[in-house]
Parts: sequence; structure tokens; C-alpha cells
Amino acid sequence: MSRILVIDDQKSIRNTLKDILEYEKHEVVLAENGPEGLEKFTADKYDVVLLDIKMPEMDGFEATRQIKSLRNVKIIGQTAYVHDREKQKCTDAGFDEYLSKPITIDHLLHSIEQAFTKN
Repeated sequence: MSRILVIDDQKSIRNTLKDILEYEKHEVVLAENGPEGLEKFTADKYDVVLLDIKMPEMDGFEATRQIKSLRNVKIIGQTAYVHDREKQKCTDAGFDEYLSKPITIDHLLHSIEQAFTKN
């Protein structure tokens, strides 16, 4: 079982991801924005962070930079924006993986599994 921090400003997405991941026997903690996610990240240990890129207050790029400055953890970004420059920006910010919305359950679970097999 792994611990996953889900950071997304849309409640329905947070809850759906939580339901899917808990069904797959992962422990899931939710945060509704970047600052709350950082607070939860610094207070506990997580194996994977799954976060929305476009959020108010602090976007996923800044959240990723701050998280990676604290501890090396696998970060999977998710967004509806699929431009090539956006993908490069994700790589530059430190994302380990990038998922385009709408995310399929199979793609999500594959990405979570891959987070544990990559060095």
C-alpha cells in the first residue's frame, strides 16, 4: 500500500480520485489547493503526489518546485491543457509524469504503478 497526496481545486475530482485509489488499496490524503497541499506534505510522508496544474493561489508548477525542494517524491501532474510547451514546462518544473484530462482509470493506475518502478 502506498500513501498518495491528491492536490486538486475541484472537489468532485479529488473525491473521484480518492475513491479509485482507495479501491486499489492506496491510502489517500486530499488537499484543495497548493498551500494546503504543501502543509500536508511537510507534515507527513507520501510516496506519490498527484496534483492539478491549473489551480488558484499556487499553481502546480510552483507547488512541484517547493515540494521537490523539500524531499524527492514522485509527482504526477494532471491538467486539461495538452500543449507541447506545457509538457516541457512540466518536465522543467520537476514532474515525473503528466496526465491529460480527462484521465482514464487505467492510465491513472498505470502512472501510479510506474511511479514505484522508475528510479
